Amino acid sequence: MFGIARIESKMICKKTVSFSILHLGVVFLVIWLLTGSPFIGGAAAIVEPALSSLVYFFHEKVWQRFSAKSMNIKNDHDFQKNLQ
Repeated sequence: MFGIARIESKMICKKTVSFSILHLGVVFLVIWLLTGSPFIGGAAAIVEPALSSLVYFFHEKVWQRFSAKSMNIKNDHDFQKNLQ
């Protein structure tokens, strides 16, 4: 059982890396084609994923709070401590 989980975990990591590379390439290419500047394309390929990751972090925090309230466990001190 643990061997299968380890293989799946490695596959998820490989897929995440390959998707990240693909995403960077797409952002670079689209911005380069729109602006005609490979420099701006490269800058966008770095800045956009970084900002998306930051926004995703806060998005998850909001959803954690929303989920806690909807499950009526807002009085559970340990759960609330983990959200902060």
